[in-house]
Amino acid sequence: GNMQGKHYKLPLYHFNVCLKGLIELIEKRYTEVRMPAEGLVPITMFAREVDEARDQAPNYYQFIAPKDHFNLERIKKNCTNKHYASLDQFLADLDMIRQNSQRYNGPADNARPNTPGYVTKSAAVLVEEGRSLIERLRHEANNIIVELEGLAAAQQREL
Repeated sequence: GNMQGKHYKLPLYHFNVCLKGLIELIEKRYTEVRMPAEGLVPITMFAREVDEARDQAPNYYQFIAPKDHFNLERIKKNCTNKHYASLDQFLADLDMIRQNSQRYNGPADNARPNTPGYVTKSAAVLVEEGRSLIERLRHEANNIIVELEGLAAAQQREL
């Protein structure tokens, strides 16, 4: 019956809400820990749709087809739309940010700060944070739940 259908969709909804929370943890780790320590590019570079003028990325769209555009905003929107049914699917989309940067800015190997390759290195760090968080999620879900609850409580206090 109808009720069953509704019930079935709840886990998918909750899973995607959790993934959205994961993105916030990834952003936090990147911004507060990795970026200052490694001189990475600001997370805003990966947060939204690339604007060729604003982001000083001439001809970006000749390199990256629209269906392949990935940014944190789009991934969050996918979560809102209950798009993800697995962690691997989520990671694959996150990794598209790195792949696109590599296609446009070139590889990260030995890249120095303030070079295009360093954008790719920064994107790789973003993905690495996602991977390690998901590895931890698989092994120590409990500690991550505590962290997520900490974030949630902090946000609730701001309301």
